[in-house]
Amino acid sequence: GRMRPGEPIVCVSAAARHRRAAFQAVDFCMDHLKSSSWFWKREMRGGEWSWIEPRDEDHEDLARWQ
Repeated sequence: GRMRPGEPIVCVSAAARHRRAAFQAVDFCMDHLKSSSWFWKREMRGGEWSWIEPRDEDHEDLARWQ
């Protein structure tokens, strides 16, 4: 569906025995979503749809996990 500017896009949550592990899990998920997921990469401007490509920083963030 359509979303408006300012609407929440994603909610990522995690549970773990230790908070650091939960923070890292959420961090990994967000890095993956920002660089590898297609479902939020399209926007309409001026009546036309266009795909938003990940930035170099998005790929660098994901590379931390490999």
